[in-house]
Amino acid sequence: MYNLRNELIKSAFGSLKIDNNPFNMATALEAIKPIHDNSLQKFYKSLFGTNHAFLNGMDRLIKVAEEFAPKTENETIRRAKKLILLMEDTNTNVGEEAKAQGKDFVKLVKFGIELTLDFDDIAILDLVKPYCDHKELIINIRHYQTSSDSLNAFINAINYFDKISGTEAIENKSIKRLKNG
Repeated sequence: MYNLRNELIKSAFGSLKIDNNPFNMATALEAIKPIHDNSLQKFYKSLFGTNHAFLNGMDRLIKVAEEFAPKTENETIRRAKKLILLMEDTNTNVGEEAKAQGKDFVKLVKFGIELTLDFDDIAILDLVKPYCDHKELIINIRHYQTSSDSLNAFINAINYFDKISGTEAIENKSIKRLKNG
């Protein structure tokens, strides 16, 4: 029977010049085991990106596989709390700056700041409901009824982002950038 994972490993071994012995094969299969079937092609493409070019073949395969493994619930909660704190701190800091400069808070958020986060974090923030982008989220971060509501909104955005592997969020971000100039 055709096994996509075995074929992926054989192809990766050939391309990355990894010795095709039973121990390497078992290690590689164990490393990619948690990766969802829908993400295997993206995983394969990532093996040949420049992010891990400094690693040898087997180390690269294992490192990239770790990036594609589903996050545990604790990791998701920790990431959500980190992003919530970032949004609250940004809201406070921009609010204080707007007050000190006598500027409109909303205009300062929309036109006067640019977050320096990695693209995945921005894409996740753009997915937090009920807001349509991270700047609206900064403005309205304190409008959730409870802290549980905000935590759930961020967790849902992270889980959705992980599910779609970022492609839809990246496409939406590119479209927004084209529309906004």
